[in-house]
Amino acid sequence: MAKAKAETDRAKQGQMWKDLNKQAMANAWVIPTRFGREQRLAGSKVAAGSGDGKVYIWSPYGSWSYADLYVKK
Repeated sequence: MAKAKAETDRAKQGQMWKDLNKQAMANAWVIPTRFGREQRLAGSKVAAGSGDGKVYIWSPYGSWSYADLYVKK
């Protein structure tokens, strides 16, 4: 960074910053902060037909998969 700041040739300086950006992105970590399957309370008599029977949020729409829900007797 110090060399890039001190460089007076703008084209060379631009390339130095691009190289530094590539290096920084190669060393960047991605930590997920949200998981695709969240559980909401739906009541003790509401279940899902697929999976383990638990009701989950349908990730693409952020809501329950209403076609998969049913009410237990």
